[in-house]
Amino acid sequence: QLQLRGSERVLDLGSGRCWSTRFFAQEGCYCVGIDILVTKYVGLRTADIFINHDRIYFERICGDMNRLPFRDEMFDIVFVTATLHHASSLAVATRELSRVLRPGGRAMIINEPVIGPLKSKKLDCPEVQHGINEHVYHLREYLSELSRQHMSYRLYPYIGSYPRIVSLANHLIGSLSPKQAKIRQIRPPLLYLHLLVFG
Repeated sequence: QLQLRGSERVLDLGSGRCWSTRFFAQEGCYCVGIDILVTKYVGLRTADIFINHDRIYFERICGDMNRLPFRDEMFDIVFVTATLHHASSLAVATRELSRVLRPGGRAMIINEPVIGPLKSKKLDCPEVQHGINEHVYHLREYLSELSRQHMSYRLYPYIGSYPRIVSLANHLIGSLSPKQAKIRQIRPPLLYLHLLVFG
């Protein structure tokens, strides 16, 4: 989907072990992984394994997504996976993400938990009990913050199961048209419905 040229400047925001940073580097991109965790096998020092084994190089910085240590408009791509829900403030994190992204650049935000409107946002899990910033947001909250930063967005279906009613509706739409029947993935209107209602 990204169609990389290999000359892009990529920020892997909340890179953790730098697993994804390494793949951007293998494509020839200039990459920076940033995370608050440094410990080997959990954080940034794990990347030593990738750097030595794959004979690639990328920068690693211990830093906070609420105060990114980069100049404005520095990156062509900001890649974010399972990170924004750890921010102290979704508004501040998306503003920082937007600030370091060049005009016309792309942000890829994946694997963020989304909750339906009827479910409680209060989390009571071991991570929260140990002081880890864990939040869950409604889809409209993510989209609202992106819009506030004048960022356009596109939702892509994920691999996994959907609630039975969404799967049945998707199958029904497919059965109405031979052209639609060839589409195996969830249709965009149903994806929005699923995320808005079920989370």
